[in-house]
Amino acid sequence: MVERDTNGRLKSGSILNPKGRPKRTIDEATITQALEGAVPLSVVLGKLAAAVRKGDMTAIRLYLAYRWGNPVDNIDANGEMIVRFMHDGIDGTPADLPRPPAPIQEQPS
Repeated sequence: MVERDTNGRLKSGSILNPKGRPKRTIDEATITQALEGAVPLSVVLGKLAAAVRKGDMTAIRLYLAYRWGNPVDNIDANGEMIVRFMHDGIDGTPADLPRPPAPIQEQPS
C-alpha cells in the first residue's frame, strides 16, 4: 500500500510503481509481419501513387521525403538559412543542382 499524508500526497520515499513498467510483449518484427500480411506493399504503393497523381500534398511530401530525403535546414553565423539536400548523389545547396540548358535566343541579323 502506498503511504500518503493527510492531504493525499505521497509521503517522502513512497513509490507508486515499485515493479516498474511492464516489458513489451510484442516486438517490432511481429507487428511488421502482421501488417505486411494484411496489406501487400504493392497495394500501399499503388494508393500512394494515385494520391500523388491527384495532387494530395501530404502524399507528395511523403513521396519526396522517401525518394530524396527531407531537406536539412541550417543557419550560418550570419543568421542566413542554408538548405542542404541529397539528390542523385549530389550533396549540397540548390545552387549545386544541375541547371537545364538556357533557351537558345535568336541573334538579331
